[in-house]
Amino acid sequence: DELDGLDEMFLPVDIGPWSDAIGSVENGLVDDEIGQMLDGIRAKGADVWVVFDACHSGTATRAAPSGDEEVRTRQISPEAMGIPASAMDAVQSRALPDPRKRADAPVASNGAGGSLVAFFAAQTDEVTPEKRLPKGKPDRVAQGVFTYTLFEALAEFPNASYAQIGQEVLRKYSVKNLARSTPMFEGDLDKMVFSGAAGPSVAQW
Repeated sequence: DELDGLDEMFLPVDIGPWSDAIGSVENGLVDDEIGQMLDGIRAKGADVWVVFDACHSGTATRAAPSGDEEVRTRQISPEAMGIPASAMDAVQSRALPDPRKRADAPVASNGAGGSLVAFFAAQTDEVTPEKRLPKGKPDRVAQGVFTYTLFEALAEFPNASYAQIGQEVLRKYSVKNLARSTPMFEGDLDKMVFSGAAGPSVAQW
């Protein structure tokens, strides 16, 4: 049901190779499965804010660092996962490209219950970079540009809404020329990010 005919897959640290028996990468999480997990949490009445700082196109290898900024993309090619070309061709042939249609969010959730806000580092057909940040600091480390920028915005505007944080991230991307990708923000964006005194509980994958 994706524009390109392909599901996105998130790769935890315990993944295995492609398996013909299951028709997937062992222990990989398909976007539809993550949507079901989010629905399960929301069904209990919890509000969920999920942030994905990853590429969603799956069309190029995870690049080695190069140049002064040591930029690399946060994705892995199907070939590196051992996914045969025949498997990719079979699903991509179902795609019906329509340049007028906007790509859907990589993870959809249709469940009732608590609210869902989703931040994505890139459109479904874009890659997102990883750089050594903060720029110019001797102790900088490689990290996702989107995550770094998001935390900057949260530190500067702790009482903002999700929409305001999203706008600040986009502003920083533009002013600082951080990346060519365009972050996506979906869900109940008018809510305040930290509406409770204790703030949200955080699970990091």
